[in-house]
Amino acid sequence: MFDDYISNHRSLKRLVNQLVFDFDSLPDQLNINDFLNFTYLKLTFPYAIKFLNNNWSNVIPFNIESRLCELEEINPDDDDGKNFFNSLRYVSSSYTPNFSQYKITKSLTQEKEIDKLNKLTQDQNILLAKTLIVLFGKENKASEYTSIKFGNNLRKLLQQKIDVDEISNKQFENLFTSDNISTHLDEVLKKGQIQSILDRVKFFNTIEERAIKSVIIVMMYLFDNAEKYNVYYFTVLTIFNEFIIRTYTHNPNNNYLWTTIKDNYLNQGFTPTKKLLFLSFLSDNRLKMSYEDWETNGEELSVLALKYFKKLIISKKSTLWDVNDYSFYHSYNSAKQFVDSKVLNDLIIDFWQEENIELLCAQMIEPDVFSNNVFKTSDYVIEIFESKQIYKEFIFKIVANTDSLELKEYLDFLRIESFTNYRYNVIYSFVNFNLINERIKRTEKRDTRIAKELDNSVEIFISYIDSNIQNITSRDLNEGVCQVY
Repeated sequence: MFDDYISNHRSLKRLVNQLVFDFDSLPDQLNINDFLNFTYLKLTFPYAIKFLNNNWSNVIPFNIESRLCELEEINPDDDDGKNFFNSLRYVSSSYTPNFSQYKITKSLTQEKEIDKLNKLTQDQNILLAKTLIVLFGKENKASEYTSIKFGNNLRKLLQQKIDVDEISNKQFENLFTSDNISTHLDEVLKKGQIQSILDRVKFFNTIEERAIKSVIIVMMYLFDNAEKYNVYYFTVLTIFNEFIIRTYTHNPNNNYLWTTIKDNYLNQGFTPTKKLLFLSFLSDNRLKMSYEDWETNGEELSVLALKYFKKLIISKKSTLWDVNDYSFYHSYNSAKQFVDSKVLNDLIIDFWQEENIELLCAQMIEPDVFSNNVFKTSDYVIEIFESKQIYKEFIFKIVANTDSLELKEYLDFLRIESFTNYRYNVIYSFVNFNLINERIKRTEKRDTRIAKELDNSVEIFISYIDSNIQNITSRDLNEGVCQVY
């Protein structure tokens, strides 16, 4: 495609500079024609590289017969005879492909449709379509391991990065073909190659049952340990889900997907929090893959969610968490997608009746965004206790006769807040409640906007039975004379 792209010395110089720059990041085995044609595409249509990187499985899906990533062809019987490209005289080189042969370019077969596709000119659209066909169509006869259509070569070119810690081909193959997966996985993780694994899985295609099961085992382990290896858990699940969708497309009748997940993850000693998070992910992504596609159903997931939440509660007994750790309540939200909230609420209330209530109090108070001495009870308590008033009564019932200065302080705060009917924030200085003060300090470190402008402010709370007093205070409040709740 040299003649299509290179027309003067300036464009030739750009090409040479790009080739020199990219040479060191070339895959070990890559057809030189593919490399040149891909470079033309990158120089002229850089946005196309970004688009392909995010949508390659739709644009150039895995062909189960050739085992390469190729453009999908249309059925000749569907040809309506309206082939705009057949009448074009756009021939800058000796080769003109059959544009109407592929689904991606079939939409270009009527002239009126071209301007709707993007902001490119007609000739630019044709050149882009031609380049994609030359690279990913049947016309590209490069051998499997040297072709850009081979998964690993495509991955490196699209991601456009050199990774000094990249996992080798042999290590990657061992990871999914060895009888001892854990040993090989430990080896690559110790070298900090988790991102390299994820990059490869993103472009990995296979129809072999053993390899698919190995990918499932590896990805579930990486998901459960994502934070340990400084990877966002959702990234792992997204790549895993995309792999399963590709696999399911080629193997719609497999019957080992959910069994493998249960045997190697759900029924193993991984954390209940992460298991609930995984179930929540399945619920959130039902439009992409239904429960049935995962070979399970809502009833089974409801049983599992309740089981894992009960295990989580048992694991937390007498071993409470950090005041800034809200994973317990995140797990509650995950389980609530499958289990009736009343069942979960009763479990949580029973739990706190037997545990150190100070942590609950500290986590259920919500500081104002711009001040470190203005608070309210979090709206989250309404989900569990139905109302803030019921929550207040629950706390008072448990610790009404407490000798703890911290809890006495908190009861005082709840009493004052109740005077406002929980409609307003309350200025309050927690002198003794260390857990609340710890939350304040951490918030101050994260947000420099927090100020202490209300440190010297005074709030007055008036309890009355005469409606005339209410009228007076309402009038004065509106005039800005005083602030009364």
